[in-house]
Amino acid sequence: PISFRATAGNQANATSAKVTVPASVQAGDQMVLLMTTNSSTVTYGDPAGWTLVDAGSTTGVSTRIYSKTATGTDAGSVVTVTASALNKMDLRLAAYANAGAVSAHALAFDTTAKASHTTPTVTVSGSDSWILSYWADKSSSTTEWTAPAGQTVRGSTIGTGTGRVTSLLTDGNGPAAAGTAGGLSASTDVAGTKATMVTLVLAPAG
Repeated sequence: PISFRATAGNQANATSAKVTVPASVQAGDQMVLLMTTNSSTVTYGDPAGWTLVDAGSTTGVSTRIYSKTATGTDAGSVVTVTASALNKMDLRLAAYANAGAVSAHALAFDTTAKASHTTPTVTVSGSDSWILSYWADKSSSTTEWTAPAGQTVRGSTIGTGTGRVTSLLTDGNGPAAAGTAGGLSASTDVAGTKATMVTLVLAPAG
């Protein structure tokens, strides 16, 4: 069965952002990389060897999703995303053992003031897939995320300064039933008008 391996995150206010693949990652693990930035006009250079799964933006915020099957040289390596101009970038990498490719995904945005943000829904085939949920917002006030009940938090980052990016990654810590998944609401401590929500399905390897 699929199992969680490791996670890492990093932020930068620069023209590139870097995150180090955890040393525990093994060849064959499925890695996902989620990036949210505080700009919708900057362009980005994809990290070498990674596949762009989805990307989107609304005014003042962008999110990009990547995946990669780990090789024997990935553990401890540095993953770099470049940008065409200075901006605040939040990276969250997670690795899962015995997982295959991303089999379904959805990306959505909130653009009205609210503290609760709900992930989009996707269709899950089979009964052994894992569901990953991700939230991020651009705000000068957010200091905390509250995850939905029943979810295992895999990483959370709170940025600094004005127009900062904060993020939260969770999963169900086990296989999901076939059918509709997503529709999970996480909350920030302050209502914001710029948020992104992601639902990812990892199918079992093979």
